[in-house]
Amino acid sequence: MKRPRVKDVVKTFLIDDVKYLLKKVPTHNDLYISEDGLIVLHKGIRRKLTNLHPAPGRRPYKTVGVDGKTVYVHRLVAMAFHGVSSKKLVIHLDNNPENNYYKNLTWGTPYDHHINLVFHDKAPFRKYTEANVRDRIKSKIKNEQIPPIVERLKKGETLRSIAQEFNTSDMSIHRIKVRYILQPQKRIEAIQRLQNMSNVS
Repeated sequence: MKRPRVKDVVKTFLIDDVKYLLKKVPTHNDLYISEDGLIVLHKGIRRKLTNLHPAPGRRPYKTVGVDGKTVYVHRLVAMAFHGVSSKKLVIHLDNNPENNYYKNLTWGTPYDHHINLVFHDKAPFRKYTEANVRDRIKSKIKNEQIPPIVERLKKGETLRSIAQEFNTSDMSIHRIKVRYILQPQKRIEAIQRLQNMSNVS
């Protein structure tokens, strides 16, 4: 297979006498994009970026029209600077959809995306929150009883033995274990995994 010439892969673009380096997007003909996604050149014409209408409370993704289709700018940047990947998603490492700088982007799986959300406190690993855990165990266990239960769980005491002492179900004690022991550990693992993803990029 014939390799493309360097000048076919990289172009320069002048704006107010400032030179910008653009790279070719391998999946499109004559489409070049800057490292931050702010300049998109298609068939020699600079294309206007638009904001995809986001859900309430969320920041918009940048899009651009190419060959009659609307495409995500962050996907074009990822393809140009990281290459085409078999992974389906492009993840913003800082969780800011407006920051399309290529070092802030990485290809990933839906699970990688979820880990990134957890890292930025945008989504929990489990649906349990302190409020609904308290609601589920409110008739059996008081707030001041939770810390000693957590300590006993950490020491390896069984759910059943603790549940019998507090006259509650094994599941109620298990929910405390999930909320106060398992979830924090998963957050630590998520942070480590995300840092590894960032180092690879």
